[in-house]
Amino acid sequence: MPSANYQSHTLPTDSTDEPKKEITRKVYDAIGARDINPLKAILTDDIVWGLPGRSLMSGEAHGVEAILKRAECLGRYGVKVEVEHIVYGFRDVPLHLHNTGKQEDEILD
Repeated sequence: MPSANYQSHTLPTDSTDEPKKEITRKVYDAIGARDINPLKAILTDDIVWGLPGRSLMSGEAHGVEAILKRAECLGRYGVKVEVEHIVYGFRDVPLHLHNTGKQEDEILD
């Protein structure tokens, strides 16, 4: 599961997760659109986006620019990302994602 550190003042502390889900959706919408401005408004400079595994996408992306670079790579391979579950930790936001894509005869699902 990837995780990210959001600016502490952007994560509401109310009793519901809806505001937090909305922030997470905005982050992934901006990543999908390759739009740095909303990301810089929401994320801190020390953001780390980690993806498990041993693929080209695996490992940690440090900073907003590195996250956009990874997003561009995902886009080149036609990967679509759907957020299925969000868990809110003290400092991290682990996500369960459903990634899909197709390149030539290769299918990701």
